[in-house]
Parts: sequence; structure tokens; C-alpha cells
Amino acid sequence: MKGFKANDGFTLNELVCTLALVQLLILISVPLVFISKQPEVYRELRRLSAVMLYLKRKALIEKKSFTLTFFPERRSYKADCEHVLHPDVMFGTQEGVCGPPSNPKHALKQAITWEEKKIVFYPTDTLSDSLGKISSGAVYLTDKAKTCTYALTCDISYGTVIRCYRYDNGWKLVS
Repeated sequence: MKGFKANDGFTLNELVCTLALVQLLILISVPLVFISKQPEVYRELRRLSAVMLYLKRKALIEKKSFTLTFFPERRSYKADCEHVLHPDVMFGTQEGVCGPPSNPKHALKQAITWEEKKIVFYPTDTLSDSLGKISSGAVYLTDKAKTCTYALTCDISYGTVIRCYRYDNGWKLVS
């Protein structure tokens, strides 16, 4: 029978290093499914808002109307060029969301409320309309799992305001 030697087995340092490597592998291998898609939805909302501001100003400068057209079946919209939404983002809302954000009384049935899914940006000639006009409506964006919802709205109040909202058990103004 062999006797026990002092260097048999693992040292504490070897065990700690092995456990640290295993934890690192687990951390890296966590599927991306568990990561929130909210940043992508918000990024797309901000991009759409920027396109709308651009078209509003372009209509004022060039003194002619411009149109932004939505293609929900292709998950895209087009003004000067077509932009396809991030793969994890789509037009739509979470279940049970009421709208519009300014007065949420009715369950939302459409992701895009503009007539013919088009926003028209009008030039203006009068001083009172010097901020430009946009047809009123709303567009709703969500992730594929429908865990978060954002809205971009235009109303025809003073100066045609573009507003961004986030739904979190009620609509909250983002900008």
C-alpha cells in the first residue's frame, strides 16, 4: 500500500484558478436571449425621430412637401432612402397597451396611425406656421418578444411637436 505524499491533490490556488475560469466561461456563454432588447427599440425610435426632424426642416428650407412612408411588412420606412429596423425591433405594441399616449383610453389596434402609413411634412408660408407642419399620428415600436413598447407621436398643436414615449405600466414622456 502506498503512503500519502504531501504533494498529492490540488492546491488552493489551482482550485481558485479553475473555478474562476469556469465562471468566466459561464459568463461568456450566457445566451443573448436573456439580454434586454429595450436599447435597440429606443435607438430605432431616436433614429426615426431624427429622420422626422430632418424632413420637417427640409420641407421648410426647400419649400415643398416631403413624405415618410412606412412598410410594416418589411419592418422599414423610407424618405430619401429606405431604413430597415434592427432585427429585434418591429412595429407594434405589447398586449393590452392603450393609446394614444396623450390620452390612453382605447386598446391599440394599429402600430402606425397615419393615413395610408405616410407622414407628410408640409412647408409653410405664414409667420404663425414658421415651425412647419406635419400630419398628425403615432407609430409604435416594440421588440420581437413584446416586452417593451415605445411611441413616437406628432400632434398638430402649436409648432407640430414630435414626442417620444416609453410604456411602463402607463405612458411616460421620454423627450
